[in-house]
Amino acid sequence: MKKILILSSLSVIALIYMYANNPADEASKSYTVKTNVHIKSKVKDKQISKRKIEKKVIPSNIIKESDNRSMDTVASRQKFSDELVKNDSKYIYDAWVKILDTQERRKLNLISDALAWKLQHSDEIKVYEELNELYTYSEFKQQMILTDLLGRVSTAKSTSILLEKLMHSSDNEINSAIYDAIDNSVSNLWDGEFHIELSEPLEKVWNKETKDMKLLSNIGNSIAKIGSQNGIKLLIGKMKNYTLDELKNSKDNQAIVAFNVLENVTNPDAIDVLSDSITNYNDNSAILYAKINALASQRNVVATASLLSWAKNTKSSQLVKMAFSKLSDTKSLELVKKSLKDEVEEYRNYEIREVMLEIVKNK
Repeated sequence: MKKILILSSLSVIALIYMYANNPADEASKSYTVKTNVHIKSKVKDKQISKRKIEKKVIPSNIIKESDNRSMDTVASRQKFSDELVKNDSKYIYDAWVKILDTQERRKLNLISDALAWKLQHSDEIKVYEELNELYTYSEFKQQMILTDLLGRVSTAKSTSILLEKLMHSSDNEINSAIYDAIDNSVSNLWDGEFHIELSEPLEKVWNKETKDMKLLSNIGNSIAKIGSQNGIKLLIGKMKNYTLDELKNSKDNQAIVAFNVLENVTNPDAIDVLSDSITNYNDNSAILYAKINALASQRNVVATASLLSWAKNTKSSQLVKMAFSKLSDTKSLELVKKSLKDEVEEYRNYEIREVMLEIVKNK
């Protein structure tokens, strides 16, 4: 009888040891992701909740095979990504959802990048619908990860989802992350292009009546960075007929933001809009100052040619000094020097030419 009791005690001890050394399933652990988007606010220490959603069936064995594959080398990560992008967006999205609540950070980032690339080159409405639904019913940490993903996608549809969440969110940390994600989107020149299609959903928000200066500043700046002709016209139109002094003392937030963000325009397609009618404005016009400042900030020889045409007719040496002091690219400086040498008679104001000569002499 004593032997039986001893054996039973040993069995209990063995069972206790076995459970003590087998941690909970990976999916129940908290997840932290290092995003490509700079998140200004510190993420709250919350546990990611498991959503009550139907688990997706992954139609391929890529994800399963990769569980035992080292992700420590560049070659292994590249191979994983290459295999992943052979599939459609829906497949990659399902793979992303499957590991969303795990601690496989490196793999999640690789899948996020693959999904972003795929959505940039296809129009998978179903995936966007599921991303939107998932965002709606997720808690804080999942929303932060989704915000990062949508920022990477950088399409009109992903931007629209972010804007919708922004307009209905009261969480300052989420909103801050959304602003960063939108900025990441409009700065992402994927395929080497400015994506003017992102401007339209931003313009719709800009046109809404609001006194929220943070919202206006972020949206206005994003429109300027995209630099679509319609977006730039919208910003310029908000400055109305203000003089510089009038705008300085104004409480017109949209006009103030528009004036401040135009210098962030780098899309060369915006040069025509910025150059339009610049010789017709008074020297104290807020629109003129903003346009000249934006053209000078382009550091583009085409923009510089427009500045030269304006400079030959203006009397504002202060504005000329501001504009031409910003020039730094070789082609622009060469064009200015040639004009000052060969087109002397075209400068109606002798003082303007002298100011420009002094500027380029030191460059």
